[in-house]
Amino acid sequence: MNHRTHAQATNGFLTQHLAEKVKEQPQYRPIDIIKDVQCDLVVKVSYSTAFRIKTRANEVNNGTHESAYLSLPKYCQDLEANNPNSTVLLEKAEDYKFLRVFICYGASAMGFDHCRPLLGIDGTHLKHKYQGTSPFPYH
Repeated sequence: MNHRTHAQATNGFLTQHLAEKVKEQPQYRPIDIIKDVQCDLVVKVSYSTAFRIKTRANEVNNGTHESAYLSLPKYCQDLEANNPNSTVLLEKAEDYKFLRVFICYGASAMGFDHCRPLLGIDGTHLKHKYQGTSPFPYH
């Protein structure tokens, strides 16, 4: 018996039904969702519905972007507390939205003391059959 839709096959139900499969198979495509729902539940869903189901299943499995940004201040505090001499600067915009973050791990910063000095010369890209760069610009 084929139904175009079914009242109990809501996006929420289908998301919960397929969340584990989406987690196990990151390359699980909306077209695969359509086929699996048709075979397993004998319900037809559109491509846009299958796409929304995959998006919501990813949010169930991994959380939303908003929740990740909300946990960023705690992450920065933990990073400074557990990594001696580390520097973490978190900047927010005026409306308390994320702007940027700077992270310098203490171990990496102390490692620069043991590096050799480096002299860098900017090159001019050559546009002929040999390609490459030259330290001397053409005039």
